[in-house]
Amino acid sequence: MEEIRREQILQAAYRCVAQKSINGTRMKDIAREAGISQGVIHYYFQTKEKLLNELLAWSLQEYLEGALNKITYEKDPVKRLKTLFKYQKQVVKERADLVTVFYDFWVQGTKQPDVRDKMKEQFKLYRDFIHRIVQEGVHMGTFKEEALDYVPGLTVGLLEGFAIQQVIDPDCFDASLLAEKSVEILLHTMARDWDNPDNLG
Repeated sequence: MEEIRREQILQAAYRCVAQKSINGTRMKDIAREAGISQGVIHYYFQTKEKLLNELLAWSLQEYLEGALNKITYEKDPVKRLKTLFKYQKQVVKERADLVTVFYDFWVQGTKQPDVRDKMKEQFKLYRDFIHRIVQEGVHMGTFKEEALDYVPGLTVGLLEGFAIQQVIDPDCFDASLLAEKSVEILLHTMARDWDNPDNLG
């Protein structure tokens, strides 16, 4: 029951932040959205800061679980990376609220050390997620081992840069073309067989 209640509160907080921003959201707004009293929220989350810290982790988990579901049935690491970029395009189109909430946290992280620390943790989880995909490619002989050093960070940068541009200015470029070319450039930099890129599928 406690986990169900916490999930209810986090979902309500997510909707409030997506609509009103972090600074514009009050505990009473979250309570109203969840249909419970503020006292109940304070029982599970003593402060707004604690609630928001957990919301940040919850939001990224929402994204990563969706990505994991998309790539679970792909055994080829190249196809997994391509699917990840396709999924990012889908998220921006269908879940712009998720991107908006995440970037609201990003802005807060530039000003608040506790949020910054939490953001660092979440970005590390994101990079680790991609690192595992790259590692599979290295073990299969598809990717160069040195790709492990830079591809996770580079991939996150490409995915997040793509997302924020699309949310702010959805007509600024062809999303499908950008996703396709981004992953193409990325894969060519990490291919073990540089002279035969067709091997990347």
